[in-house]
Amino acid sequence: MNALRNGFEPPERKSLMDRFVTAAGYDADVFRALYEIVLCLTLPQEVLARPGIKDKVDRVEKGAAGRMPGPDRHQLLRLLSA
Repeated sequence: MNALRNGFEPPERKSLMDRFVTAAGYDADVFRALYEIVLCLTLPQEVLARPGIKDKVDRVEKGAAGRMPGPDRHQLLRLLSA
């Protein structure tokens, strides 16, 4: 959050769980799988062992997910001052 607040790119997320959480913002199946983990319905290793989940995480990582949608800090400040 500090990096974004100061206009810098946040550090890269490298672990599988970090990438999994990021992919959940872009893929509905991954989101539902993450929700199962958050609600303590299924263990993370069981969810990640399902066919296709890791593939979807990798697919999002390879380009579908870049920056979060919406204005960056400078654009937001400009919008708020208008």
